[in-house]
Amino acid sequence: MKYCKWMVIALLALLSVSCEKEQLREGRSITFNATIEQMDNSDSKIFLSREQWIYWEIGDEISIGSNLSSGKAVKGDLVNSSPGDYEDFSGVFIAALPEGSKYFLGLHPYNEDNVINGRGEGRTDFDDPTLVLPTNQPLRSDSTFSRRILPMVAVYTDEWTPENPNPFNLDFHNLSGIVRVQLFNSSTTTDATVRSITFTSRDEKNLSGAFTVKNFTTAEPKLEGGTNNYVTITCGEEGLEIKQDSLRSFYLVLPARGTREQTFTYNLTMTVVSDQGSFSKDFSVPVRRCGITNMRAIGISNWESGAASAGLAGNGTKTRPFKVYTLADLQYLRNCYNTTGKINNQTVTTNTYITLMRSDIVLTTANWEPITNFTGHFSAVSGSSTPGITNNSTYPIFSTITEGSVVEGITVRSDAHYTNPGSGKSPFCTTNKGTIENCVVTSQTGTGIVSDTDAVAGLVVENKASGRIIGCNCRAKLTTLEDYSIAGICLENSGIIRGCQTTSDMSVTTEEGEYTKVAGICLNNAASGTVENSYFSSRINASTAQWGGIVYDNKGTVRNCYFGSGGVIVTTGQVGAIVHTNSDYYAKVDYCRINGQVTGVRAAGIVDSLTAGTIINCYADAGQVILSDATGTTRIAGGLVAVMTSGYIRNSYAHGVSVQHSSSSDIKGGIVGIFTGGNFYNCYSYVANAGVFYGSTTLTGAQIDQTHALNCCYLVASNQSYITSVTAANASAASGADALVTKLDNDKPDGGHGWSPGPTAPVLDNH
Repeated sequence: MKYCKWMVIALLALLSVSCEKEQLREGRSITFNATIEQMDNSDSKIFLSREQWIYWEIGDEISIGSNLSSGKAVKGDLVNSSPGDYEDFSGVFIAALPEGSKYFLGLHPYNEDNVINGRGEGRTDFDDPTLVLPTNQPLRSDSTFSRRILPMVAVYTDEWTPENPNPFNLDFHNLSGIVRVQLFNSSTTTDATVRSITFTSRDEKNLSGAFTVKNFTTAEPKLEGGTNNYVTITCGEEGLEIKQDSLRSFYLVLPARGTREQTFTYNLTMTVVSDQGSFSKDFSVPVRRCGITNMRAIGISNWESGAASAGLAGNGTKTRPFKVYTLADLQYLRNCYNTTGKINNQTVTTNTYITLMRSDIVLTTANWEPITNFTGHFSAVSGSSTPGITNNSTYPIFSTITEGSVVEGITVRSDAHYTNPGSGKSPFCTTNKGTIENCVVTSQTGTGIVSDTDAVAGLVVENKASGRIIGCNCRAKLTTLEDYSIAGICLENSGIIRGCQTTSDMSVTTEEGEYTKVAGICLNNAASGTVENSYFSSRINASTAQWGGIVYDNKGTVRNCYFGSGGVIVTTGQVGAIVHTNSDYYAKVDYCRINGQVTGVRAAGIVDSLTAGTIINCYADAGQVILSDATGTTRIAGGLVAVMTSGYIRNSYAHGVSVQHSSSSDIKGGIVGIFTGGNFYNCYSYVANAGVFYGSTTLTGAQIDQTHALNCCYLVASNQSYITSVTAANASAASGADALVTKLDNDKPDGGHGWSPGPTAPVLDNH
């Protein structure tokens, strides 16, 4: 079943009005289209499927009234033309209207106690309608929800005219909230049968009885009044059996005052009566219009004495996970991990499932310390558009995610300001040994995440060898006010980063002459680390940092990564669009590409400084490498590499990239700016304003020939400016791009390693 992101469900229904034929006037039968209130907030639910959402279904009744002086409105059944498909309702309301009618009021679903007061003789407006929330609410069974106790109200106020009899619209708006309650029988010796559960307001606020519906002619109706300060959930004649080590859920309907965005708090006492005894427990419950609100689960260990503890709803399985609704729930979860390692008396394992149900949890330094050694599977509820946590504390949500554990689908909003020193800061996680998948870090204000005293990463400080970061995105603004490093996703990586992206702003304030290290994805990629299928597309227009668009210092593997066409880095420091420094013999940059713009005093399309390792199957085909206006230093640019002292460049090319410069003293090369060692193989250059392979070298022609520095490398004919000492055997000109490709293919060396420029664009998983 599709839920359209749980936001908008249009229900069209058919109401046949039971009226005497003589009461109908010619042309007075009017058709209404009915729609359910649009949910702007992701916490608003109109479905109750898998105990998460409220929905109206076949058999629900609707009442509609007009010009009634008092009494009950006419009712009719909701008819669905496509049974089982709750998104494909069709049909209409049909009502007979007296002459001169103007106001039509509907309640959905129909309740026998609902009363609609119409206008009396000579009245020109409605009285406020009266709605009754039952004092005794039925227990929700496994198959149906208590249909008649979650009413919506709709009103239509336009005049009917014979010229425009159809269609009219009734848009139903919610009047109540729903609280989810759970009893967990943690006794190991006793089954229990619950007879009733009564909730009493300690604030003397009315919970049931007759309420007046205010503002019913607007999109923000509310309830006032009421006659009783208690509600009892009855469990039927046989009661509700709760076996040892099992749980059951209940749903309490409460009047929700105010708007959909406002939360109204009830201070309640819950009294449970069972065949084993009874007990009472106090709670504070936030209730929101349209929303499901959680009252934390009650774990009952002794039914006679009423010994009970608050826990989380759910039992930790994949189908019935523990559920986090509130800050108190998240704090309880944290305390469980940091003390006993048990949730609701159950030992946590990597198969413990936890679901985040809401998006309005806010963490501050005053109310939060991190979850240490998180074990299990933590995810956001399916279908909610912005599930997540606002973390403005100086601590991450997770200190460590353990090996085999998974955190997925969580959005963390953060405007944290870090002033405490440490070993790196992140609002999400310090150390990851498990899997973080499809998570997002973003900012709510222009301030973003700021660090005065430490390096900062959007997602993770350190990703260990067993760690996996997959399909994640940093959209948060990241700022350091001193000479500290920044990375969009991770500061230190020994594991795998795959399919990640950075679309955030990163700004640095440094002392004069100091240059902070910044990376779009990962700051330091260790020898065992892999960064793949990831890309950078932020626009950094004013920076004083040294940059690696994907990785700053690479000792491992950077594969199939992309500096996107929307990506811009403008800095007074050095910049490599993919990597700043390739610094290990086994370090490899493979199948990477620039299609954006990098500007620096030293700038390169792939790697700024190649001191070891290999660049293979990489290319620059549409980007720009621009030298900044910095004075007092030598400016260097390369289509692929700025400075090369060792290593290999193989099967790579620069074709279509533009090396921009403003002085004849600038050093610029089509492939490398300054070349002092290493090897080229199977490469070619066709770069505007930098036609040669390299702009400067300390090697003699004989040295280059002896080391075979240029082997099977070519320039296209229209750009043949070249180092004259290179022999014709090792460097030749082709008549054009097509001829060049043919020539490269024909010159494959032994082993069949021919020219392979890679895909036209990296395939980005989870993009």
